[in-house]
Amino acid sequence: KLTKEGDRILSGSEDGNIKIWDVESGTCEMTMTGHNGEVRAVDISDDGLVVFSGGEDKTVRSWDAQTGVLRLTMEGHTDEVVAVRAAPDGKKVCSGSDDKTVRL
Repeated sequence: KLTKEGDRILSGSEDGNIKIWDVESGTCEMTMTGHNGEVRAVDISDDGLVVFSGGEDKTVRSWDAQTGVLRLTMEGHTDEVVAVRAAPDGKKVCSGSDDKTVRL
């Protein structure tokens, strides 16, 4: 996921990590660790302050994009989370899962 400014890219990986990359230098600026299993979806709020992730562990997680600190773990899906979309202000997130539900 490319940030609104186009200067950073978010990635989720099989090892359960989310990374923020600098587009110009190609270096990893931050690694966020917490999912149990593959991260299947990532997004960032328009203001660049909140990262959301979803994964095989059936959770959606909210992270502070400046510090990498986990802010909140949201449970409720009964299968892996395959899509997340942040509200522009980062106060809400919509998630989609292989359990055939969408949650807000």
